[in-house]
Amino acid sequence: MKKLILTTLALVLLMSASAFATVDCFNAQGGAIVNGITARNLGGGVWWDCFYIQVTNITSTTVTCKVVLNDSEGVDVTSKLKAYKNGNTHAYWGTQVPMTDGEFEIPPHGTRTLQLHINDVPNMMFYGHATLDWKSSDTTLRKALVASTRLIGGSGSTGWGGFMQVNNGQPF
Repeated sequence: MKKLILTTLALVLLMSASAFATVDCFNAQGGAIVNGITARNLGGGVWWDCFYIQVTNITSTTVTCKVVLNDSEGVDVTSKLKAYKNGNTHAYWGTQVPMTDGEFEIPPHGTRTLQLHINDVPNMMFYGHATLDWKSSDTTLRKALVASTRLIGGSGSTGWGGFMQVNNGQPF
């Protein structure tokens, strides 16, 4: 009887572990790593940088993306990212789109801009990287996205900026 109870307990634990393992699975069809993410807010109009990732869906199908942002210590800080699309708004960056746990959708041939928000933390310097994965209901797709990064900054009335292609500008 004791052997039966232990065997049953072991099976229950194994089944529970497999249930937990599938909860977090995104099942990506493709992805890329975005390195060199830098932003800072030294407050008082001193030095500031804003970091953006622009992601374009090159397919005729809606694509679900998942971004994970890690700081220089490897800590997940995805909550500091916001996703935007075009829009008539007084906000500089457009209309915010829903993003839950780093997941957001891009319509066919659409573009989304991800912005790293640290302007609420004075005297903040940020270094990190992100993973950008995608999936689609069309399981035959192998490449669906192109992406680039943009870093703009300044001090007082002086500004500067630059941009870089993700994955050498190649679809992923």
